[in-house]
Amino acid sequence: MPSLMKTPCNHPGCRRATRGRYCEDHRHLAYRRPSERRRGTPAERGYDHHWRKLQQAYIAEHPLCEDCLDDDTINAWNLEVDHILPIEVRPDLRLCWDNLRTRCRQHHSLKTLEDQRKYGTAQHQ
Repeated sequence: MPSLMKTPCNHPGCRRATRGRYCEDHRHLAYRRPSERRRGTPAERGYDHHWRKLQQAYIAEHPLCEDCLDDDTINAWNLEVDHILPIEVRPDLRLCWDNLRTRCRQHHSLKTLEDQRKYGTAQHQ
């Protein structure tokens, strides 16, 4: 059975020949949408191993949505740890315990929209 003919890599500007859609250097991009490629990986955005460890410790100490508690409601569903001041605004506070807050997905989405309006940040986690 004949093998596939080599064609140029589909990554913009790459001229390497490949039998697949992308060459070996760009194969990892095959399963990411263009918007995700522009945004970067979670680790590139500051959500690396150190963040995951801090996130787990924070949720262990704050197992309820802090915004719901402010509204006299108890909610332990769909919890996420949010940066009070976004990483894009204050990258130096990325791993600062005092810059974190446990939020349910609904409150986290509302806070993200507020941050986008206030700071002009386009990313949301």
